Amino acid sequence: MANRDWKGIAAYQLKNFFSTEVNDPKEELDSLMKLYGSNVYEQFMEDPKCAACGDLATQRCSKCKSVWYCSRECQLKDWKAHKEMCKMLTEVRKEEDKRDDEIKAMNKEKAEATQKKKTPLI
Repeated sequence: MANRDWKGIAAYQLKNFFSTEVNDPKEELDSLMKLYGSNVYEQFMEDPKCAACGDLATQRCSKCKSVWYCSRECQLKDWKAHKEMCKMLTEVRKEEDKRDDEIKAMNKEKAEATQKKKTPLI
């Protein structure tokens, strides 16, 4: 996390994700959800470590996609401990995906409605 231009990042976020006008609170909330959704956390992670042994990990649990492992053997060793958490994380991911799909559909409808309003004058 060192050597990052935090002031530049904050200025970019202020310019692109925050508004001084509160014309549409739903649009503002959608913008915040996009900014701070769980899919951006990985950008701030250090190199992933294996949940079982702590070595550098290159693979994830294929179901929840949240826990990292260095090998299939470590994943199998950790399964009893990870099983319940895996179920919860999978449900959370499904809900987030559903919310993202709904937001995309709303944005598409909004874009289509805007497109329809722009009719040529001739």
